[in-house]
Order: sequence, then structure tokens, then C-alpha cells
Amino acid sequence: MARVAATSTFLWGLKRSGTHLLVNWLFANHGGTVTDALRSEGLHPKLDDGFTDPGAQVAFYNNCGRFHCRQLELGDLQPRDFEQAARRHVAAIFSIEDCALRFASRVPHGSDVANVLVLRDPLNHLASRLEAGKAHPDQFRVDEPFIDVLASYCTEFLGRSAHLPNKTVVSYNRFIEDRSYRDAIAAELGLTNLDAVSTVSAYGGGSSFSGLGSPSSTSALMNRFRQHPIPTEILEMLLDRAEILEACRTVFGFDLAERAGVA
Repeated sequence: MARVAATSTFLWGLKRSGTHLLVNWLFANHGGTVTDALRSEGLHPKLDDGFTDPGAQVAFYNNCGRFHCRQLELGDLQPRDFEQAARRHVAAIFSIEDCALRFASRVPHGSDVANVLVLRDPLNHLASRLEAGKAHPDQFRVDEPFIDVLASYCTEFLGRSAHLPNKTVVSYNRFIEDRSYRDAIAAELGLTNLDAVSTVSAYGGGSSFSGLGSPSSTSALMNRFRQHPIPTEILEMLLDRAEILEACRTVFGFDLAERAGVA
């Protein structure tokens, strides 16, 4: 029996890991086209950024918790806040960015709620964060507490923890390379893949390297770490986390030390 699409989807990702590409794709696969800003009257004040398609009754709530994500937290949002927002639409997508997974208890759970965890390979992910951090260092922290959260995302992706119920995991690297992989992810979420992956989102600031221009080529996305080499002290933190090393090997198909040139 085909899976029925959830009415609420929570997209868990770390800034610069491809979350906004996934949002656009999910939004289109729910039948939506970006048209209007969200109506946020009567909602929690941290649910006031995003867009909606009133005709399709699809909405996206951007970076829920906002400034609290700089502390890797969610703020004071509670399940009832998300439920109140979701009731206004047939389908609602909520992005949770730079948030420790222990806050998963703050979002609703149930058969009509899907959690999507996106993971990008650490070298290109951190290269993009470091580049973006040149202009906004307070928004793109890359320190030991952040590396710990990255390691916990790897652990969850690998199935070694279970903070997120009804979970679909997405490798950003495979997602941008492989149409059949996108088809499979859509099917797992009960959607038909319309494959809307060619739009750069203004609300996400675009690429760290090319801004709001045309989407970057797959080759460019896979080689960001060559444009912005990872500092030694950050590489050492990555290499010290067994979960990150394992994710690199089993999810992304490379040895981290060898790829980074420190083997």
C-alpha cells in the first residue's frame, strides 16, 4: 500500500547543508508554487518567516526558532505552536536549523508527522559554512559544540540513535546527483517526485560561493572544500569523532583523512 503524505513535515538540517533545496523540492511535490508570504497573526512569533501557496494550501515555515539556532537550540516553541500553524494548511513544512536533536520532543509526533534529516558530507558542508561565516560569523558557528551536534546528526543518520520518529534520512550528496534517489525519497514520503531542483531560494541567501545566481553545478558543490580548505583545528575535531568518520565512509564513500589530505 502506498504511503500517505504527512500533513506536517519537519526538515532537520544544519545551515549550509542543503536544507533550502530540500524545502523547494518538498514544497513543489506537495503541489505548491511560491506565491505569498505567510500570514502569521495569532501564531508564535518565531513562526513568522516563510511562504505559502493559498491555492494549494501548502506552507513553509523557515528556520523555526531563528536566533536560538545560534545556540544550537529551538527556543520556547512547543508542539502546540506547530500544530496551530499546521492547522491552517493542507500541508506544512517546518525547517529546524542548527538545532540539537534533544529538542525533537518539542515538535509534534504522530502518523501525520514526518521528520526528514538531511546530511551533507562534512568537508563541503563546513567549507560552505566557513565561506558564509565571512559575512555573518555569528550565524554560522563552527566550534566544538557545533561539531558535537554534527556528530549527533551522523549518529541519527546511521540509525545509532532514534530522536526522530517516522524518520526519512537524505544524503544531500546523493540527492543532487541522482534522480532515482530523489524518486525513492519522494516515494518514502508518500509524494510524487516532480523534481523541482533547479531554483535558488532567495530566502536562504543562495549559495555561500555564488549567491543567488544560477544553481551551482554538481561538480562545484562536491569541491567546495578545495575552494575553502578546512582549517587544521577544525579537521582535528572532525577526525576525533568516530560517528563523523563512519558517516564519511558509509554514507559519502570516502575516508575523511585521505580526502582532506592529512592521511
